[in-house]
Amino acid sequence: MHMPSGRWIDLNNIKPTDICLEDIAHCLAGIIRWGGCTTRWETDEDHCLFCEALLVYAVKVLNDTRSRKAKSLDACANLLNLTHLSPRLRLLIVLHDAHEAYLGDIRRPTAVALGIEEVIAAAKARVDTAIYVHLHLAPPTEAEREIIHYIDDWALKLEALWYMHPNVFRTGRKVSEVTHAEMPPWHGVTTHIFAQVPGSTWLNRVRSLLNDLDL
Repeated sequence: MHMPSGRWIDLNNIKPTDICLEDIAHCLAGIIRWGGCTTRWETDEDHCLFCEALLVYAVKVLNDTRSRKAKSLDACANLLNLTHLSPRLRLLIVLHDAHEAYLGDIRRPTAVALGIEEVIAAAKARVDTAIYVHLHLAPPTEAEREIIHYIDDWALKLEALWYMHPNVFRTGRKVSEVTHAEMPPWHGVTTHIFAQVPGSTWLNRVRSLLNDLDL
């Protein structure tokens, strides 16, 4: 596989020395999510930065015990117990889809329809491992994985409301037909969260967080 930097990579045997942050940044900025089936285009870069902003917002809300949002939020246990937002967790969130620079954004319905979920998961794990080793970063713990998965899933639902046709909500039903329990708890503040996305590129954000970690 040929990368923008000129590197040639064997995806079946990807090595830490194959990893180049500039390659990842270039690709994430050019990969359109949802297979382009949106009213506006959203890139992988947009999504990764949005997830970080969403994590920051979630922790802020959960730490405010007076907030009605905090009391009604059905968050995962490890996120509920999070009192300090470390540069490491923020970096892991920004990196969570970095493997797509090498594998592309394979939509969940496509993977399910083709029966290749396990194959894709294994490929993602290989690329993630190479990225972590390249950055001298320990892989996510189980607690960190749970938080990343939770934030990623909520981001998906918020982005569906933001980018998809206004009369469609994942299952094909009208938004008015979706029950309150099925709606993301933060759907009313989507615009506010988007406004908190760092005004920088994915590459600059990763470099800044690496610097905060002294890596």
